[in-house]
Amino acid sequence: VGASVAALVEWLDSTASTTVGLLGHSQGGAMALELLREQPERFSYVVQLSGFVFPSEHAGDARLTELRPPVFWGRGTLDTVIPESLITHTQAWLATHSTLTELIYEGLGHAVSDAEVSELGAFIRSRL
Repeated sequence: VGASVAALVEWLDSTASTTVGLLGHSQGGAMALELLREQPERFSYVVQLSGFVFPSEHAGDARLTELRPPVFWGRGTLDTVIPESLITHTQAWLATHSTLTELIYEGLGHAVSDAEVSELGAFIRSRL
């Protein structure tokens, strides 16, 4: 995970981007939160779909409790891929490290629904 985060940060350093939001599904959502933890002030928001936060301490966590960046976390009630322990941990972590928009979709498995896409689109538009 650390090497992947470092590679993405290096790539971002080579761009002229000024406002960056992160979006990921499942492990991609976990990576989006890891990037945010690595550089809390660099990213404007995170959209995390059917994902989780790694249960570890990170140097950027203390700063995130101060900044509380916007995070959209969408997940389904029938997602059997992400263990309940990680859901519980992620829910508690996001509540204290972000300004959380948490949407739970009844009957959705480890997937993204049309309703979720519509709501995450509104979330992103409100930050641009």
